[in-house]
Amino acid sequence: MVLEPLVNMEVLAPADSVGTITGDLSGRRGRISGTDTRPRGMVAINALVPLAELEGYASQLKSMTGGQGSYNIEFSHYEAVPADMQQRLCTGYQQQSNS
Repeated sequence: MVLEPLVNMEVLAPADSVGTITGDLSGRRGRISGTDTRPRGMVAINALVPLAELEGYASQLKSMTGGQGSYNIEFSHYEAVPADMQQRLCTGYQQQSNS
């Protein structure tokens, strides 16, 4: 079984970007746990996301929010990688071992 680190993530962004950001996080296998309204038209989006899916997220967030978004992450726990991804990892490892 392959485990991966998951992080608690808080994204602070303009309210008009919430749909785009939640869709992007879901596409990164993130699980949205809630949103909180903040002053000046900002919203905090809380999610649990695999760390491996956050590569390049800073530039993506900048693009989605016109440079107004920011985020913080904190380690949460390890969790099993989905079965289809485990199979791909094992296949790749076996191919590399045989060459």
